[in-house]
Amino acid sequence: MSSDPHDAPSCVAIVSAEVAPWFSSGRLGESTQTLPKRLARHQIRSFTVAPFLQCHGEYAAEFETVCEEVSINFAGERQVFSILRALNPEDDTQVFFIRAPEFLEAGDDPYGQDRGDSGLGNLRWLFFAVAFRPALRALELSPGLLFLQDWPTALIAVLDRTDHHFDDDAHACAVIFSVHDPRQQGWHNPTDWREAKLREDLLADDLLYEGEDLNLLKGGLLFSDLVLFGPDTSLKSLFSPQSEYGLSSMYESRSEHLRAIPGSSGTPQDKIALKDAIDLALRLRSQRSREDLLLRRLDLEPSEAFLAPQRGVPEYYPIDALFLRVVDPRRLAVFWEVQGEAGRQVLDSLSADEVYGSRWELRLEALESGSRWTVTVRGLTKNWFVEVDPGRQYRAELWMSYGSSDDERALRMATSNLVSTPPDLIARSS
Repeated sequence: MSSDPHDAPSCVAIVSAEVAPWFSSGRLGESTQTLPKRLARHQIRSFTVAPFLQCHGEYAAEFETVCEEVSINFAGERQVFSILRALNPEDDTQVFFIRAPEFLEAGDDPYGQDRGDSGLGNLRWLFFAVAFRPALRALELSPGLLFLQDWPTALIAVLDRTDHHFDDDAHACAVIFSVHDPRQQGWHNPTDWREAKLREDLLADDLLYEGEDLNLLKGGLLFSDLVLFGPDTSLKSLFSPQSEYGLSSMYESRSEHLRAIPGSSGTPQDKIALKDAIDLALRLRSQRSREDLLLRRLDLEPSEAFLAPQRGVPEYYPIDALFLRVVDPRRLAVFWEVQGEAGRQVLDSLSADEVYGSRWELRLEALESGSRWTVTVRGLTKNWFVEVDPGRQYRAELWMSYGSSDDERALRMATSNLVSTPPDLIARSS
């Protein structure tokens, strides 16, 4: 994102349950289809991410697989999904689909609670939200703004501010949440949430609870930087105490973040054009503190208010690598990164507790003698010094272990290059 909050984002990710012509049950699919062209008029690049649903099967020839396997932790287990891309010979707009048949293609009604043959269809929108950020990493895409379309995508805004709190890409990203039909709010039974093993502290009356049920729409209203309402919505009636939608308590605290698109029945001062909405969302994002009242009681470590990223040395490189470098005859410097595709898939497949409780070690080998030894390191440190003998060849492996002592699992994350230490001789002048 540009350092000026009024500049356009480098790229916009449009996220929707529907994308015409492949699926459209009303205006949502057409709106998602035309949004990239509207953004392009303002010289803003975009791409679209949607779930691959059962109804997409008849268009199988119109998609290609771009990521065969991406793994995440969901419902307490490792789950795998693939990513497809639509073939658009007449349009350079990229449309990606997350495919996980057990979740997203279960049941005939994508908006219903039908579990389908897999018994997991009721979790489809929770799964889609959890899979979204790992999908972006797999595609190596870092949008400056998310344009979330209606309640099926609302949880993405919540996760960006909670589970992805320490992800720089998520934290620097502004979020616009567009509500097309407030009558549809994404009601879920709290048992779905617990079955998915998502964070319990979000199940509170001033967060995602509405009465005795879970309301995904409410999450989008609370956690997005800007909320836009469609042409059939009156903001005044939507948030009035007499409203059938039960959202009146939000208006006073979120009024600065609510706007209606032109053509709606909102008052003139409510209405906002697309480019102005993007500018406002970026400005609100740059002003928002990560320690606001909404998140203060959640289990998140305090951090700085948002600052746009500056040019300089990146905090990490998107590779999986382990390097050895000879410092002197008796010492090696070791450097590593595990932020490549394979490393991110492993880390994304683990729960937060497993990642934070993981143990890392360097396993070194002296080739001539065959001797092996282990050095315990801190995985996020990414560099270490190791004492060795002169005149030897060495290589190393980086391993991560996680789980309890009764069920410990170890994974090799990277293998190093081969290096030779020089003899320990002091040159003497004759």
